[in-house]
Amino acid sequence: MSSLAAFDHPEAPLFSDGLGDRAVAADGATGELLQILRLHPALFAVPSFEFALRERVARLANFRQACYVRVRRVDRAMAPASALAIVSDHLEGTRLSDILSVAQSRGLQLDINAALCLIRQLVPGVAVLHENARDVAHGLIAPERLVVTPNGRLIIVEHVLGAAIEQLQYTRERLWQEFRVAMPPSAGLPRFDHRADVTGMGLVALALILGRPLGVDEYPHQIPALLSEAHARSAMGGQEPLSPALRSWLARALQVDVRRPFASAPEALTALEEFIGEDSTYVAAPVALDTFLSRYSESLLEADVVQPAAWTPEPARLRSQPWPEPSVHAEPPPARSAEPTTFTEIEPDDDADTDVDDFAHSSRGPELLDITDLLGPSELLPDVHDLSELIGSEPLTPMDLEPAPLPLPAATLVAPAAAAAAPIAVAPIAAATVAAAPPAAPASLFNPDAPFTAPELMTPKRGPRGPSKGRIAVIAAIVVVVAAGGFVAMKASRGTAAPAVTGVLVVQSNPVGVAVFVDGVDRGRTPARLELPPGSHILELRGSGVPRVIPLNITAGAEVSQYLEFAEAPAAGQLAVQSEPAGAKVLVDGADRGVAPLTITDLAPGDHLVELQANGASARHTVSVQAGGTASLVLPVGVAPTAGPVSGWVTVKAPFSLEIREDGRLLGSTDSDRIMMAAGRHELELASEPLAYHVSRVVQVRPGKVAAVTLDLPKGAISLNATPWAEVWIDGERVGETPMGNVSVTIGPHEVVFKHPQLGEKRHAVSVTLAGPTRLSVDMK
Repeated sequence: MSSLAAFDHPEAPLFSDGLGDRAVAADGATGELLQILRLHPALFAVPSFEFALRERVARLANFRQACYVRVRRVDRAMAPASALAIVSDHLEGTRLSDILSVAQSRGLQLDINAALCLIRQLVPGVAVLHENARDVAHGLIAPERLVVTPNGRLIIVEHVLGAAIEQLQYTRERLWQEFRVAMPPSAGLPRFDHRADVTGMGLVALALILGRPLGVDEYPHQIPALLSEAHARSAMGGQEPLSPALRSWLARALQVDVRRPFASAPEALTALEEFIGEDSTYVAAPVALDTFLSRYSESLLEADVVQPAAWTPEPARLRSQPWPEPSVHAEPPPARSAEPTTFTEIEPDDDADTDVDDFAHSSRGPELLDITDLLGPSELLPDVHDLSELIGSEPLTPMDLEPAPLPLPAATLVAPAAAAAAPIAVAPIAAATVAAAPPAAPASLFNPDAPFTAPELMTPKRGPRGPSKGRIAVIAAIVVVVAAGGFVAMKASRGTAAPAVTGVLVVQSNPVGVAVFVDGVDRGRTPARLELPPGSHILELRGSGVPRVIPLNITAGAEVSQYLEFAEAPAAGQLAVQSEPAGAKVLVDGADRGVAPLTITDLAPGDHLVELQANGASARHTVSVQAGGTASLVLPVGVAPTAGPVSGWVTVKAPFSLEIREDGRLLGSTDSDRIMMAAGRHELELASEPLAYHVSRVVQVRPGKVAAVTLDLPKGAISLNATPWAEVWIDGERVGETPMGNVSVTIGPHEVVFKHPQLGEKRHAVSVTLAGPTRLSVDMK
């Protein structure tokens, strides 16, 4: 097995919760940044945990979506540590749980439009998973598993852990206490299914609207009260009650509305888009989120600014301290034993070409190398015009320094906020500029928004020293860079401002002609080529079915392409018409369509008036036709329409699809809610060819009434085996251990689960028929 990076990293983890610690490491082969989730040992102590985790990672290996972080693999370290970890791509950003904690502690107001901007990214993201893997759920949706990037995108992380955590068989209360996972109420142990994901989305949405994390004692009993007390905050700080549509959506997502709870994310997405489209009270605008994130970054800057202290040399390279990031759990991470690693420690690279803006707006990034790493605070420039005090003089203290008077251009990468907070301002130097100086970090590793922080204090180990050639070379280079920057700034100020550069978004779809909306504004139909200002945007394509919502980021001068497939939705429905007796003339909406029995295949969705005429008599009925569906109508002819209802309905409930026939004529199937038939006695034939099942039932249809047909399904046989062996559950009920022959179960679909204490579990869907014994054998290795 491959060894793990950062398993024994000496520094504090980026983020810790009940799942484990997250650390960042660089791949020694490619140099790519990776994030390592070091799982808590108590989790993989359960034998089936690792098996379920590896199975889910392998199953979602080809699931690539922009709103999900790519999981690369599962690693286990060698003995004695035997630690288990998940290796994913590293993502610059901040956990939503930390953002909410900072907002609560520092009084930051998250207005309703910013909250809806995040909700409108979360729900489509979960819907994509539910649509692409219909029997897979995230299972752990919570603010701790959501990351907000510096450009306002919401990214879902750690989506492969649900099946593994389910193996722990924790109660609903314990899942909330240890992992902050919200589960809907259930008769037995919680199930990590689509309904659980919807509940998690609802809890995240409620926390965003409240503008704070939910307390450990608030779920589940305080949720109805919190929902009734929730208010919508405006950008100006005002509060007003939530609109009825938004409150209703939250109640359905949180499973508080037990009559109409959402069963899946696509269903919740459809309702969300409907109420946002109909309710003009709120606008899910990205600019509202950008404004809040700016205030969030400013609050961190204000709290983290410190004054420089006296500097003493350190034998190793000095590092500037990253921004403190709040953690959900205050306890320190468990100690790890030393372990060899194939990854390299993150160090500045002279050839790096990282985007400065990404670091400038990031609330936390890799460790930054400040100019104080090369020169102590006593060696920084007090005034770039006068070097006499610096060369050949005693070292200065920070109290002797004055701010540099020269204006520094943006090209010097010194942020105004940092320059104002620190007692000096110094331009960073490219590594190629100073040949005699020690290796310096490239300019792209400087964070323009980061506050000045003093290096750690150490005990002095040497006295005053004279100027060295390296120091003089560094000082001279600084003067050249600052002076050149000032000249460029003065020259640029005399000219005209350069026009703003836009990016290009190309949108294509199959079929073409799908409506394109960007940030809620109609931008035409596909194919479309749009010029957009740089920054984050929300792309929405409204074709057949559920609208597709995609968060994206536009870079100046770059071209971004999006291609989506839309399934062709049936534009028409069908109507099967029969008359008693046969041979009646059929008119639909006044148009002659032939003689019954017949099937009409080109009816538009909606209500249609059907009239049957025979022997001078007629019968009328209104039928509702749905797109892609088949409606059935059986009417007697010869009774005046004023004599009252002459038809009723038949409904058949079965766990699988059955064809319904009478005298060999197909009336419909059990997929339909009910079938209209003439009043009287009917002998129906119910059949399923795949299951070899045929049965007849006599039903008496009363005028205007619904006659229900009940079925007592027969039982078939299934034989089960596993290598080496396994316990077997069928539809959640334990039936024994393999090998097992001729187990009696009702015909139809069933879920069979094989469990082994060391090899984990495997799930299979089988269909038991009357044609013969169904055989299922699995290899647990």
